[in-house]
Parts: sequence; C-alpha cells; structure tokens
Amino acid sequence: MVRYVQGELAKLADPAKAAPMAAYMKTDMPFYGVSKPDRVPIVRVVKSRFPPVHGDDYRDKVRALWELPHREEKYLAIGYAWTFRQHVVFAQIDLFERMITEGAWWTSSTSWRPPSSARSYSRIASG
Repeated sequence: MVRYVQGELAKLADPAKAAPMAAYMKTDMPFYGVSKPDRVPIVRVVKSRFPPVHGDDYRDKVRALWELPHREEKYLAIGYAWTFRQHVVFAQIDLFERMITEGAWWTSSTSWRPPSSARSYSRIASG
C-alpha cells in the first residue's frame, strides 16, 4: 500500500507547486505538490485495493501512511482512517490522538471533522 501511494504521488508530483505549498502552509515538511483533487482518486484505489482485514491491520495501515514524510501522505492517512468508519472506535483513540497531536497544523482542522452521522459519532464517543 505504501509503495502504491508513494508511486502515485511521485507520478503526480509537481516540484513547481511543492515549494509554494510548503511556504503557504508555513512548514518545513516536504510536499509532492499534489493538490486534493488529484489525491482523491488515490484514496479511492487504496480503499478498494487495501481494505483493512481487522482492527490491528487498520491501525498498521493508517500508521504506515502517517509515518511517511510528505504532507500529502499524511492527508491520505487521515482520509484512509475516515474511510473505514467501522474501525473508528474508542480502542483506536491513541492512534487518533497521536495523529491529531503530531498533525496540529492550522489546515488540519478540516481533515479531522467528526463523521457526518450522529450515530457514528455516538459509537465513537461511547467506545
């Protein structure tokens, strides 16, 4: 999964956009220069080709993406995490806490919005 994500991002990389993106985000974190509309198809393929088999697999896959160095990879980790809402449970709170703490960028607040349905939110909150 990681090789697929890095390969796709590398194919779409635009160095001319990467530096301005980092400057706009006020970060030293590297960027590929791939905007959100171009990342969405990657998330769709990852969802269909690499679904988690169980909770530990989910955790491992989210963490594997999160630990990659580029900002777009971290956005994909967040997208992957929300895609499999059946795994967004209290038992994973330490994973989400880590991602929220390490990803405390001013732009990340929109990525960490709660699930759209109140039922899902209640399930998370109640464990």
